[in-house]
Amino acid sequence: MFLIDDLLGMPAAGLLAVFEAIDERVNLEINDVGSLQQKLMDLQLRLEMEEISEAEYAQSEAALLALIDRARLLNEAR
Repeated sequence: MFLIDDLLGMPAAGLLAVFEAIDERVNLEINDVGSLQQKLMDLQLRLEMEEISEAEYAQSEAALLALIDRARLLNEAR
């Protein structure tokens, strides 16, 4: 009985492991301060090249700065 349960649960366990790996990778990328700072520099370049408006820049900058602050806090907590 337990062998059958294990065999039936294997695909779910494998799928769960894949989702956990994806979640870990996404969290690392989202909380990478260097990556976020690079996005901020790219945003400033787009403003200087007049690809985006001041309003778009201000909105995106605020969001990126909030993410950077959050990432720093999370990294300090670890």
